[in-house]
Amino acid sequence: MEDFWILDDKGKEVAICEVKGLSKNVKREYITALVQHREQRDLADDFPSILFVNTFAASESVEEKDGQRIGKWECQKAIKDHVLIIRTLDLVRLLNLVWQKRLDTAKIRELLLNEIGWLRVTEQGYEIFKD
Repeated sequence: MEDFWILDDKGKEVAICEVKGLSKNVKREYITALVQHREQRDLADDFPSILFVNTFAASESVEEKDGQRIGKWECQKAIKDHVLIIRTLDLVRLLNLVWQKRLDTAKIRELLLNEIGWLRVTEQGYEIFKD
C-alpha cells in the first residue's frame, strides 16, 4: 500500500506518496511499486505520484550522499510512469529555500502536484531532471 497522501484544503486526496529508505540509489522497481499502488486505487495514469527516497542512508557526509544522482534510466522511467522522485536531501533543501524566503509553499505544492522526473534541489534553487 501507499505510505501517505497529500490532501487539498478540503481533505481530498491529490497525490499518492511512497517513502523508501535505501542503502543504495533508487531502482526502477520502487517506481513500479508506486505505479501499482496507483493502479490498485483505480487512479488515472497521470495522477500525481511521488516517491520520497532517503538514498545512500549509510553515507557519512552530505557530499557523499549528494554525489550520487538519480540514475538516467530511473529518471526516464519516472517520466514514462508519471512519477516525481524526491530525495530527503532535496526535501531539506526545499525547506531551507522557504526559510530563506526564496521559495514559497505554493510553488512547492505546484511542483509536487505537476512535475515528473527527479526534483533536485541545491542551495541555489531547484531543477527537474528528465533523464
